[in-house]
Amino acid sequence: MCAQVSDDISFGDLIDAQIHGVSQNYSLLPYFGLFACVLSTRVAVGGRIDFPQYLGKMSSSRVVGNLLHGISLDSDLCLSDTQKYIEIFVKEACRLLENGCATECVDYIDQNGITRETLMNLFKYYKCDLENVDKKDKAAFTKEWNSRHKETRNKPVKSVEEAEKDSFVEE
Repeated sequence: MCAQVSDDISFGDLIDAQIHGVSQNYSLLPYFGLFACVLSTRVAVGGRIDFPQYLGKMSSSRVVGNLLHGISLDSDLCLSDTQKYIEIFVKEACRLLENGCATECVDYIDQNGITRETLMNLFKYYKCDLENVDKKDKAAFTKEWNSRHKETRNKPVKSVEEAEKDSFVEE
């Protein structure tokens, strides 16, 4: 629709150049009006672009793209494979949490190489209702996750000198 309208307006501009240019061919005025005004508005009747809505959809598609990219980096999968299984993955993880299977849920997440932050973002995007999950099950999930991943939490950062001392590269 937008392409057709822009083509009509562009053709109207070409006709306008003939009218107001060197040749000054005023007999083209009806055609100029037809292409610049009538055809472009007829094509666009009721089909205007709602930019705030479009920008919202564009923003959500970027969020999904960023999530998929992060997941593919975390799990060493190619992006096309990730797109196929991600919704199934989220539904299964949500089902495990709702059924009170915290250990199995953490196992399932670890098998797929997903970080907890990415999982929570996926739950939010796919509207997984965590309100149905009992508070005890949420606490059990958090406790299980923290016990398995404590080496990645609060890990002290080494200075460059300490890192060089610990490296196995001999000079």
